[in-house]
Amino acid sequence: MGGVASRNSATAITAPPSPAYVAQQSAIAPKPRTGAAEPAPGMTSDEIWSMLGEPIEVVPNHATGMGSAEVWRYADRRIEFDDNHVVLAVQR
Repeated sequence: MGGVASRNSATAITAPPSPAYVAQQSAIAPKPRTGAAEPAPGMTSDEIWSMLGEPIEVVPNHATGMGSAEVWRYADRRIEFDDNHVVLAVQR
């Protein structure tokens, strides 16, 4: 899956990380519960992309209390990822 431009021309959305990258990171990331119906901390960006699809907006390098994170915005929620593409927080 290649990069996809968002509706906002100033923000570009990139495809989720490669399966090899996610496999490498899975050793350090906490595991979400199997069959999760809702996004949760510890899930990967691939899991979120598969669950919710393309976000409305992506804000790269968003400063948080936990350092720098990427934020994906959907109509009903906002999801913060760490530098390893693992969910830090989900807000409705």
